Amino acid sequence: MDTSFDHILNQETLTELSLALKKLSERDRNLIVYMYYDGMTMKAAAEKLGISYANAKIIVKKSLAALREALS
Repeated sequence: MDTSFDHILNQETLTELSLALKKLSERDRNLIVYMYYDGMTMKAAAEKLGISYANAKIIVKKSLAALREALS
């Protein structure tokens, strides 16, 4: 059961994540959202964005590093 404090912390984390995602380019943000929120595979997300699987792997690695940095 979440306490009010836990709820506040979760809201703050979601706000920070939202701000960090907005700092990514639209393509990079879409790739992350497709994979981690929409549940698409990297291959499917890459195809939807019209990029290669290899490029998607590079973008995901770079984007996750940027998000970790922004949230630390």
